Amino acid sequence: MSRLCSHLFAFASSGEVGVDIEEVKADFKGMQIASHFFSDEEIAELAKLQPELANEAFFECWTGKEAYVKARGDGLSLPLRGFTMRFVSGEQVLQDEGGRVWTCYALKPAPGQTRTIRFAIRSWKRRRWPP
Repeated sequence: MSRLCSHLFAFASSGEVGVDIEEVKADFKGMQIASHFFSDEEIAELAKLQPELANEAFFECWTGKEAYVKARGDGLSLPLRGFTMRFVSGEQVLQDEGGRVWTCYALKPAPGQTRTIRFAIRSWKRRRWPP
């Protein structure tokens, strides 16, 4: 059995960055959660998908939303219904109420792991470490 990663660190020399990791659960009732916390557009996108794809898409959207909220530093005082994530591709962009553009990226876990990992960042440049 492989050990699953449960910690992720992101560093930014300027600007905001947030990360979220979720364990994808096969029997999870994502549509019930989505109906309370997702925007109407997100719910409509999930409803179009086959159940096995909708479950994964739910976690992709959820981790993107959580990463964004963490990057903002507002916690759940920022309503999750108040912004829309596009979650059917590897990279998502959203625009906040101030007009700032945020990008959410997916990190692929190791083979055999069932994690969804996203980070949200504004104005960034990716660098490998060590250089």
